Amino acid sequence: MRAEQGGYPVRLRPAARNDCGTRAVVEVAAAEHLAAEPGLDPTAGKNASVSWETVLDVLPVAVVTVDAEGTIGAVNRQLERLTGYDRAGLVGQPLEVLVPHDQAEAHRRHRHRYNDKPTIRPMGRGLDIECRRKDGSIFAADITLGPLPGGDVVCTIRDDGEQRAAIAALRHQALHDPLTGLANRTLLEDHLTMALRRARRRHRLVGVLFIDLDHFKPVNDLLGHAAGDSVLRDVAARFEAVVRPGDSVGRYGGDEFVVICDDLETDTEAEAVAQRLLASAHGLDVQGPAMAITASIGVAVGDGHSSGHDLLANADAAAYRAKATGRDRYVTTPTTWAGGHTDRPT
Repeated sequence: MRAEQGGYPVRLRPAARNDCGTRAVVEVAAAEHLAAEPGLDPTAGKNASVSWETVLDVLPVAVVTVDAEGTIGAVNRQLERLTGYDRAGLVGQPLEVLVPHDQAEAHRRHRHRYNDKPTIRPMGRGLDIECRRKDGSIFAADITLGPLPGGDVVCTIRDDGEQRAAIAALRHQALHDPLTGLANRTLLEDHLTMALRRARRRHRLVGVLFIDLDHFKPVNDLLGHAAGDSVLRDVAARFEAVVRPGDSVGRYGGDEFVVICDDLETDTEAEAVAQRLLASAHGLDVQGPAMAITASIGVAVGDGHSSGHDLLANADAAAYRAKATGRDRYVTTPTTWAGGHTDRPT
């Protein structure tokens, strides 16, 4: 792409992925030409300034240049639109006018460190970078820095809020059940892995409660899937309301739910949660003929050296036994201890 009047090339290239996702880094090759040719230094005169601004204004991202002291030398139209400032209000001001007040001092330190070894690179890789608009509002920013001849620095700025929100939404969709909003199987298994690691460090226990709804199939068969979906959403809300703070509730599939009880001191704490879950399933509002929705629950407890896969399998088997012996109850399995022991050593 070339500026219409100045005729200096502006290259766009895809950057490597960083923590905020894929983005375009703008390399202003025209800056080198402007600085290298007599009379075309962007700080050298009126005509050069016009040519420089023309180059900047054709770029699709917000751009600001600063000198070694952090004083703004030039901005483009995209930056005016992004921040609400006009050129006259920015040129000659310290760059920190675009930085949240509580971050300004740290930004100055980072700027001085960058000046010691300037390169084309993303700013604050792995950090949440923010900028401030004229009205005082703050927005998440994706910023790339690049050195210019003479010691100046060019910064490209992009409002990253929408992209971050989109990434967060995709991450949520990948790890949560779309019907109930609960953790899905992948996230549940990750929570179980983390709970077991904490239990190892703290010498505590982890409980897995596998819940299978009773008499759910007739709801779908007689009243339709919309009624079944309503029951599942209601059950999910009830289960979340009765577990302990820090426990994880998820939908494992169909009419099966799993609760992970973290940081247990004794296995009876998991049984207390199971009792509350059983009670919460009573009295569900099922449209149509009276249908008694209850729950069969299997409880498996282990220490930090237990296998998460085995705890889930044991809890699932216990839930099956609960259903086979009358439903609306919970069945426990022997607590698993390191070295294959069962029950607490005396």
